[in-house]
Amino acid sequence: MRKPPALYSRQDIEQLCARAVDPDETVSKPAVQHLFSDLVERMSDSFLFRQIVLYDRVFTQVIDYCRRLPAGDGLDSLLKRFMLLDENAILARKRKIQRVRRFPARAARQVRKICVLSRITVGADVAVTGVVLGRLTRIFPGVNIVLIGPQKLAEVFGGHPDIKIRDVPYARRGGLLGRLYAWVELVRVIDDERHDLRGEEFLVIDPDSRLTQLGLLPVVPDDQGYYFFPSRTYAKSRTGRMGELAANWMDDVFGKAKEKAYPEIFIHKDMRVLGQACIEKLSYNRSRPVISINFGVGGNNNKKVSADFEVKLLEAIWQRGAAILLDKGFGLEVDMMNALISRLKSKGISVLEVDQGNIVRLSQEQTWSCDVMTWEGGVGVFGALTACSSLYIGYDS
Repeated sequence: MRKPPALYSRQDIEQLCARAVDPDETVSKPAVQHLFSDLVERMSDSFLFRQIVLYDRVFTQVIDYCRRLPAGDGLDSLLKRFMLLDENAILARKRKIQRVRRFPARAARQVRKICVLSRITVGADVAVTGVVLGRLTRIFPGVNIVLIGPQKLAEVFGGHPDIKIRDVPYARRGGLLGRLYAWVELVRVIDDERHDLRGEEFLVIDPDSRLTQLGLLPVVPDDQGYYFFPSRTYAKSRTGRMGELAANWMDDVFGKAKEKAYPEIFIHKDMRVLGQACIEKLSYNRSRPVISINFGVGGNNNKKVSADFEVKLLEAIWQRGAAILLDKGFGLEVDMMNALISRLKSKGISVLEVDQGNIVRLSQEQTWSCDVMTWEGGVGVFGALTACSSLYIGYDS
């Protein structure tokens, strides 16, 4: 028998929410960081039943606090539209949608459009949403699939003719109200996509998206055609990687696949051609392997070892005769990678720095004479480069 979730102080959460929406950013930023990094993300990523249930209770209180603010009128109005009048209603709905239900195979011919929600981070979208999208393109061939999330997803999944990207940004480093209002925009986009369709012609697949705050917030009336992948509780009865869990869930909902499902990406052809040309030159026409590396940790430095470890790893790969493709990442990661690159150069390792501005020109050159190619730019090109490499190494998904 499962134990009830641990108790927590509602007063502490109330006070934390008050600080998180304070107009003074020196007050609100640390509070938002504490709320999401130290509480929400730890609870939602723990895969322990007590922590998962506790996350639902805590974040439902956060939602309820925000809807009562003058700036939360939009949240409150939309929650009332879905008949979620209090915390108990939100929690009751969440318990209901977590039950896996089978999609009737006979209804497949009626489906005209499917909206799939992004998990926001690229790694999670590749590992989980990539499985979902791959299966959907085969279960519903020719059906319009709308992937909703950050516009950068177009670089990773926009190469499939049946997949359209609708941009709904989610500020992972933004304020509390801004993150919740991403849900309001999400509902607006879904309303737009289904406005001329009957209920049976439209599906929504939610792979535990941060846009719905892991399923706490609804997107269609009565959850008609809405299928929620409870990735954290689903893992209680299954073992394996997140991609495998997603594949098992798709089997449970849509019927068992003939072949094992793996994460899939759909990169535009021009990016694939560009990636292939660069790897050919970096590998000296395949006379040496190319190892792709990304030391990004998504802002969570607990995943890192140390800069010394990273330099030693790169040096060891170079000494074994392999070429290195090193992604610089973005934001503060670029500064850290530039410092690392300086250390490599001081050891006599030759480096060619490639970015969005010079990659086309460099790809057309006859030969390259470098040991390390760095990339600073879009995730789509890096995906194409990685696809042509011999091995990928990274801290994060």
